[in-house]
Amino acid sequence: MKTSPNVILILTDDPGYSATGCYGTQKARTPNIDCLAAEDVIFTDFRIAASICSPSRTALLTGAYPQRAGFYRGINPNRTARWFLDLHPDEITLAEHFRQQGNATHLVSKWHFGKEPKFFDDAKVFAKTLLDRLTQLYTQRVISLIRDQVKGKNPIFLYYAHNNPHTPHQAGRKFRGPSWRRDAGTRLKSIGQMMTTLQETGAAEHTIVIHTSDNEPTINRYAKPFRGTKYVTFKGAPCPVYFSLAGGDQQGDRFQCERQCYGRLPEVI
Repeated sequence: MKTSPNVILILTDDPGYSATGCYGTQKARTPNIDCLAAEDVIFTDFRIAASICSPSRTALLTGAYPQRAGFYRGINPNRTARWFLDLHPDEITLAEHFRQQGNATHLVSKWHFGKEPKFFDDAKVFAKTLLDRLTQLYTQRVISLIRDQVKGKNPIFLYYAHNNPHTPHQAGRKFRGPSWRRDAGTRLKSIGQMMTTLQETGAAEHTIVIHTSDNEPTINRYAKPFRGTKYVTFKGAPCPVYFSLAGGDQQGDRFQCERQCYGRLPEVI
């Protein structure tokens, strides 16, 4: 076993509190997420820092209030032309903390923190591809990183920030399934393939997997039993979160104590 565990942080985009079976939906089958939840830990009262994408993600990765870290509102092309909206270059992210501890750090999928040069290390981070191929490419990359880690010496920190089920929607044929939207099925099957790879390679015994979301959905029926949506802060904008602990034996423990996304930074470190 490595001296430090691998940590995989999966952040999904607008999925909804009740969009999976373990959180109450009866309209779709979500076996990959339900399995993850059944084996480990679920937090049923997890609160995010903002009800929109970039500020929420900023708080999760820095442990800081998003307003202080450079995001007092969501980012889009129209706003960046009028206001400075970038992750502040002085902020220290989870990736930087893990790198100091010897973890190799990786990002797969969505960035959405602006274009501050410090965070790119001159690497090619933007590429055009067909929408229905994105999840296939994400999954290939994630599986490759896991297999490479098993062969190597250093643990990894992987930030897998899937863009689904946010619009636009287009599922690849290999990933379509009976989830609440076909594009969401691509994400769920991708996570299932990732978890299978962790088990097959033996990496699961020294890997912590955290699965959560950036904010609530745009349609309230996927946020039940709460009354809010994206952009709204009723009940503190609750989101689902699952912890799969390395070598743990929690077997589906449910915790109802209130947890804030700011607290994830010191806990996972």
